[in-house]
Amino acid sequence: MPSSQFTYHHVYRYLSELIASGELAAGGRLPSLRALAEQLAVSVPTVQHAYDLLEAEGCIYRVAKSGFFVSRRRGMPGMATQDLFDTVQYRAHQPGMTVLSSDTPHRLLSFEQQLLRCERELTRRLPQTATSADQPYSDEPLRLALAMHYGEPACRDWNCEQVYIAAGFLPALAMAVRALAGRRHKALVESPCSWTILRQLRLLGIEPVEAGLDNRGRLDLDSVEQALRAGDIGFALFSSEINNPTGRVTPELDKEALAALLARSGTPLIENDQYGGLYFGDTRPVGYRRYADPDLLIVCSSFEKTLGPESSYGYLLSRNWREPLRGEHHASMVRVPALRQRAIAQVLHGKELDRHVQALRKLLAERMHEMTRLLQAVAGDKVRWSEPQGGAVLWLEAEERSDMRHVFERLVAEQVVIVPGELFGNAARYRHCCRLSYAIDWQQPVAQALQALCRNLQDRRNGETATGRLQTQLPR
Repeated sequence: MPSSQFTYHHVYRYLSELIASGELAAGGRLPSLRALAEQLAVSVPTVQHAYDLLEAEGCIYRVAKSGFFVSRRRGMPGMATQDLFDTVQYRAHQPGMTVLSSDTPHRLLSFEQQLLRCERELTRRLPQTATSADQPYSDEPLRLALAMHYGEPACRDWNCEQVYIAAGFLPALAMAVRALAGRRHKALVESPCSWTILRQLRLLGIEPVEAGLDNRGRLDLDSVEQALRAGDIGFALFSSEINNPTGRVTPELDKEALAALLARSGTPLIENDQYGGLYFGDTRPVGYRRYADPDLLIVCSSFEKTLGPESSYGYLLSRNWREPLRGEHHASMVRVPALRQRAIAQVLHGKELDRHVQALRKLLAERMHEMTRLLQAVAGDKVRWSEPQGGAVLWLEAEERSDMRHVFERLVAEQVVIVPGELFGNAARYRHCCRLSYAIDWQQPVAQALQALCRNLQDRRNGETATGRLQTQLPR
């Protein structure tokens, strides 16, 4: 594997190959996180992140208090599969690919060394019993630090009993959805919407109902009101600050109006705060939590985008649904080093994390301008985009006759990976769109990859003929 790959990529591929070869048979139990971490000489969170990827792809599944098991419906993702999501994930993890699809802001600026230094200081200061044993995801200092971190005056105060820690963002989202399981099985989501979120909702048996965003980030509030009046929406799920994949910020007036509509209908809101703090400009965007009914609000986020995959723990904040959330919280089998939890809590209290996020925002803005400059040079007017207001991705629109699924197939044959737009919502509406990332490995031939993208867009046969060079067996 290239040295630029993260450790969890190695673990992901190792497990994928074991599943594909049949060594890990369908229905078979995977090693525990601790056992595999010791076997491979990596950290428990690294193994957890690899398991999260495989679980999100449907390759493995979790049974509370029993462990992880290999799914019976397929083996290695992307091999002879009809699932475009699996195929994109599989191709992106193959060696030698120029991956324009990854959404990894931490790639540009790691925080791992600062956390390690903080852990060493804690080891010297604290008694061994406070730093050596693994703890369930309920260490009070971390929950207290998160409660204080979100304690904006407009939101009133949180307390640590209203904070729940999970293994990552997707497990945290699953906790929230299952806590609302008594409600209807439809969710109102922004459109386009993160492909991993849409995938997770469907795996949990939730049907997404799309609320369209325009190229300025404005919500179609009339369609939202109609959907809520239909009476079959169980909850809403919207980005707090930066929408993925458009990189746009929904205007404050729209957020206030949406919060009022949800409160009037008694519809809970899950606020996705994954990109909290990763905005461009001088003023931080206002989150939905400023206007939402606090009794109908669940804030869901993780440390992955800023701290990186070695600290990719997720978390929830909620004043309501205490018993179901507690049940989900205690059903988690994962135990993590208390030392890492204490280190994250300490950096949340201090200023070092704020300085890191400011530096990361600056790097992301620089890379965004570099990506758009390259696109302008090689694409001209062949594609359109709105300049992102934050985050790590760029949403491209080509001519409507272009089919990005076919472009994806062609590019894989040239060892380039993009994410076709149909994975982010209505396939017909977004078939001519794709998502790129500027938080990528810039040591790769990015300019050549963008040239390949534009060259394939020029081919008027995109939606009419197959290249014959790639056998992904995708549905037409």
